[in-house]
Amino acid sequence: QLKDTAPLTLFPQDAGGESPACLDGTPYGAYLRRSRTNSTKWTMTIDGGGWCYNEADCLNRTGSFRGSSKFWERELPCGCMNPFEDGSFDHDCNCIHLKYSDGASFAGFRP
Repeated sequence: QLKDTAPLTLFPQDAGGESPACLDGTPYGAYLRRSRTNSTKWTMTIDGGGWCYNEADCLNRTGSFRGSSKFWERELPCGCMNPFEDGSFDHDCNCIHLKYSDGASFAGFRP
């Protein structure tokens, strides 16, 4: 049940090349809404997007929300999606949404 909103928090760019950034160099960020009751439950959503196939594809993405945080909304809907056994939803949790803007692909890791 997505009805609450979460503000965009851009991450500091104080670690040089180690700072999280989008394809165009704008700061990476996340939308975070904390629980109103200090719940330890979380709902986490992550945008999909597919990776860049070549430099031209990555450059093209810098002019959109898929490659630059300057096109991101200042807040997004972010709500709990934690169901109870009866099928109703918990309406109080921590909620985080991560945008896609670096052109990379993560397909998992198994040692």
